[in-house]
Amino acid sequence: MRQDNLLQLPIALTLNMPVFITPPGANRKLECAWAIGNPDKPSLSCLNAGSAYAQVRSAEIRRNGVLLGKTEGSTYILAGTRRSLPLQDGAAQTTAPGSAELILVYDDLKTESKTIEIP
Repeated sequence: MRQDNLLQLPIALTLNMPVFITPPGANRKLECAWAIGNPDKPSLSCLNAGSAYAQVRSAEIRRNGVLLGKTEGSTYILAGTRRSLPLQDGAAQTTAPGSAELILVYDDLKTESKTIEIP
């Protein structure tokens, strides 16, 4: 038996995607610090003091080659704004105070290394 009266439904799809146009001379400038807050959920607090957006693909905190914490997922930080980046892996309340290396990887795959203080 043949079915000629099949129900057809049109489907509309909307795709939202941010498009950033960075003017010449505009640059991101992230200033990050170990966030003091909930000790069970350590994080980085990052301020974009630059004039262009920053998209952080990943951030790692290391001391003497040992991973203390890292972020997961990608985060936009618009110029003039501050974002909290939750840390995964190893980032525990038992992390000893002192200097550590913060390695940031951006959407353009450029890497930036900074020294931060863990209180």
